Amino acid sequence: DDLTAAQGDLTEAQAQIQPPQDDKEAAEEKLAEALAYAEYLDIALYPIWEEAGLTPRFAFKGDLEWMMELKTRADDMGDAELGNYLEELMEQSEGAIERMWYHCFDKIEETLK
Repeated sequence: DDLTAAQGDLTEAQAQIQPPQDDKEAAEEKLAEALAYAEYLDIALYPIWEEAGLTPRFAFKGDLEWMMELKTRADDMGDAELGNYLEELMEQSEGAIERMWYHCFDKIEETLK
């Protein structure tokens, strides 16, 4: 009887220490989403890396290829707002790139809360 009680206590303690599988999966999904936005932001910053003479993580053969990558990733992420900012950017709307950056920062912060 004491052994059964001790095993029950041990099982209960382990459950408290180890998060349920659902929590772990949810955390992994949030992390993956935050990383997708961080990578998008890195790509969006590509012209700045180039202008500063820094080696960017991604290499593009011009603005068209860069914008196509941004569009593909925004579509893959299902983020219509990023798509809207990209359209504004293609129309050379003032401040579009900065709004895109802030949107990515907000999504990263929101996802990791």
